Amino acid sequence: MYRGKPRRIINSYITSLVLFSESNNHKQTIIFGFGLVLDESIPSYTWMLQNLLQVMCNKIPSAVLTDENDAMIAVVQRIFPRARHQLCA
Repeated sequence: MYRGKPRRIINSYITSLVLFSESNNHKQTIIFGFGLVLDESIPSYTWMLQNLLQVMCNKIPSAVLTDENDAMIAVVQRIFPRARHQLCA
């Protein structure tokens, strides 16, 4: 049993996780990629979505689901202009 001074653990790696997923023909959710961003800024999200687009052979998704992050909304509208964008609850 530990009887020493309680330690305070500080998360010095505060990052946001972005998941890229889709539904397969069995209506199962498949995670096909992810990204960690240090800040939720327009340049960070632009870099991430441009690289995703490159990996996907420039195939634009038909729908994008995000939270209410203003930076992500702006980047999705710019990088994926034809995608239907919806906010999750």
